[in-house]
Amino acid sequence: MQNILIHMLVLVVPLVGLLVSAILSIKRVVCNRSLILLNLFNIFFVFSIAICIFTKWLSTKKVIYFNLGSWFNVGTTNVDWGFMFDGVTIIMILVVSLVSFLVHLYSLEYMAGDPNHLKFMQYLTLFTLSMFILITANNLVQLFIGWEGVGVCSFLLINFWDTRIAANTSALKAIIVNRVGDFGLIFALILISRQFGGTFEYGLIFSQLSLNFIENQLIDWIVCFLFVGAVGKSAQVFLHVWLPDAMEGPTPVSALIHAATMVTAGVFLVIRCCYIFELSPIMLKVVLVFGGITALFAGSVGTVQMDLKKVIAYSTCSQLGFMMVACGLSAYDVALFHLSMHAFFKALLFLSAGSIIHAFFYDEQDFRKMGGALKLLPVTYGSFFIGSIALMGFPFTAGFYSKDFILEMLLIINCPIAKFSMFCCFLAVICTTFYSVRLIYFIFFSRQRNTHYIISRTHESSIYILIPLAILSFFSIMGGFLFKETFVGSSVLMGNFKNSYTIKNLFYAESVSLISWDIEELYLLKLFSFFIVIVITFLTFYIYNNPRFLNKVVGNKIFFFVFRFLQKKWYFDIIYAAFTRFILKISYENLLLLWDRGFLENFGPFGGVHLFWFFTSEVRRYHHGNLKLYLNYFGLAFFFYFSLIIIYTF
Repeated sequence: MQNILIHMLVLVVPLVGLLVSAILSIKRVVCNRSLILLNLFNIFFVFSIAICIFTKWLSTKKVIYFNLGSWFNVGTTNVDWGFMFDGVTIIMILVVSLVSFLVHLYSLEYMAGDPNHLKFMQYLTLFTLSMFILITANNLVQLFIGWEGVGVCSFLLINFWDTRIAANTSALKAIIVNRVGDFGLIFALILISRQFGGTFEYGLIFSQLSLNFIENQLIDWIVCFLFVGAVGKSAQVFLHVWLPDAMEGPTPVSALIHAATMVTAGVFLVIRCCYIFELSPIMLKVVLVFGGITALFAGSVGTVQMDLKKVIAYSTCSQLGFMMVACGLSAYDVALFHLSMHAFFKALLFLSAGSIIHAFFYDEQDFRKMGGALKLLPVTYGSFFIGSIALMGFPFTAGFYSKDFILEMLLIINCPIAKFSMFCCFLAVICTTFYSVRLIYFIFFSRQRNTHYIISRTHESSIYILIPLAILSFFSIMGGFLFKETFVGSSVLMGNFKNSYTIKNLFYAESVSLISWDIEELYLLKLFSFFIVIVITFLTFYIYNNPRFLNKVVGNKIFFFVFRFLQKKWYFDIIYAAFTRFILKISYENLLLLWDRGFLENFGPFGGVHLFWFFTSEVRRYHHGNLKLYLNYFGLAFFFYFSLIIIYTF
C-alpha cells in the first residue's frame, strides 16, 4: 500500500498543485510570484519522488501494477483507472520530471517580463501532468487521455503569444497534423478491442499474443495504425511539417516539447507496444525505412536553415528517426536509451539557444546576424558546445553511447533494408555534424556583425538560466556512461572507443545478442564514426574561413540545385499546400456551391420560402374584392363538385 501511495504522488502532486494554483490565481488571494514558485516546487517534489522510485527499482526490478477502480463498462469492454510502473515507465518519469523541473527553473528568468508568466507556468505543469498520465497508464484508453492532453497543451504553449499571426497558424498546423496521427491511434484501438475481446490493458493484450487464434493480417493493420499515431506525434517524415513551426512558442516550450514530452510520446507508444510490433515483421521494416528517411530528411534540411531554433528543431526530427530505426531493429531498449540521452542534450541545446537569444537585447534568432559571442557569453558557449558535441556523437558523450550503438547495429545486421537505413543514418550523421559546427562557428567564432550599441547591451544570462545549463551539461557528458548499464546490460567492451555492449531488453528475461563481430572490427566502427565527426568539423571551418573556396562551391550549378531542393524542404510544404488548395477548391465548387448553396438551399429553407411566396402571390391575385367574380368562382366550384359526384355515382 505504501508503494502505491508513493507512486501515485507522481500524478497527485502536480494535479493538486495545478488546481490550487488555478483557484488562488482566480481568487487573487496570493501574489503571482508565490504561485509561480508553487508550480516550480511541485515539479521539484515530483522529481525527488522519481529519484526514490528509480533507485528502488534498480535494486528490486519489480513492476508495480494496480487499479484504482472501474471507469466504464460498455458490453464486453471494461476499462479501469489503472497504472503500471515498470522499467520503461520509471525511466520516462525520471527523464520527464528532470527536464520539466529545469525548464520551470529556467522560465523563472526567461519569462519574467511577460504579463502572463503565471499562466505560462501553469501550462508547463499541465503539459508535464499530461505526459505523466500517458506514460503511467496500464491501458491504451488511459494512454489516449494523456496523448490528447499533450496535444492540447502543445497548442496552448505554441500559441502562448497569441497576438502573433505566425504563432496562431503554427499552433493550428500542429494540432491539425497531429489529428491525422490521432485518427490512426483511434482506429488501432477499435481493432484491438475487436481482436482481444474488448480489453485495452497491456497485460491482457500481451498475454494473448502467443495464442493461435490471433489473426496475423489484423495484427498487421493494428501495428500499421499504431505506427501512424506514432508518426504524427513523433514528427516522422510525411507528418513532420508541424515540428519546425512549433518554434513560434517561447524557447522553454521548445525545450520541453522536443526533449521530453510531445515528440517522445510516439516513440514511447512503439516501445510500450513492442510485443505487438514483434508480430508484424512487415511493419518493422516499414518502421526501419521511415526512421532512416526521417533522419536523412531532417538532417539535410537542417543544413540550410538560418533560424537558430529551427536548426535545432530539425535535429530533433532527425534524432527521432534514429529512435525509430532502433525500434525497427527490435532494439527497443536502445531506442529508450537514445530517447533519454537525447532529452538531456536536446534540452541543453534549446535552453542554450534561449540564453543566446535572451542575451541579445533585440531577441535575434537569425544566427547570420550574430557573431563574436565567445567573449560575451562564455558560459553559454560552453553549454552550447557540450550539447553540440553530444548531438554529433563525440566520444564518451551521451550521444556517443546511444546513437553510435544504433549505427553499429545497422552495420552488423545483414539485411538490404537495414543497409538502406544505414546509408541514410550515416548521411544524417554528416549533416548533423555540419550544421552543429556551422552554428558554433557563426554564433561564437565568426566576426561580430552587430553595432557597438547592441554589443554593449549583450550580456550573460542570470543564475536561473545558467543552473539548468550546468546540470544538463553534466548529464550530456556523463549520462551515457552513468546509465548505459541500466539500459543495455552489463557486458561492456573495455578500452578506448570499444564501448559496444550486448542488448539486454528491458521487456524480456533473456539477453539477446546481435553482435557477432570481433573486438577489432567494433573498434574500427567506433573509429569510423569518430573520423566522420572530425573530418566534417575541420571541413566546415575550412569552408567558412576561405571565401574563395566558398564562392566556388556556391557558384556551382549542382550546389544551387541541391541547396534549392533542401531550402524548399524536399518540396513537402509546397506539395501539401497545393494539395490543400485543390481539396478546398473542390470542396468549394462541389460541396458549397453545388450542394449546400445549390441543392440544399434551393430545396430547403430558401426553396420553401420562395415556393410559399410564389403560391401566396398567385392566390393574392384572386383576392381583389369583386363580389361578382367571387360568385362566378363559387358557381364554377359548385358545378365541378356536383359533376364529380355524379360521375362517381353513375
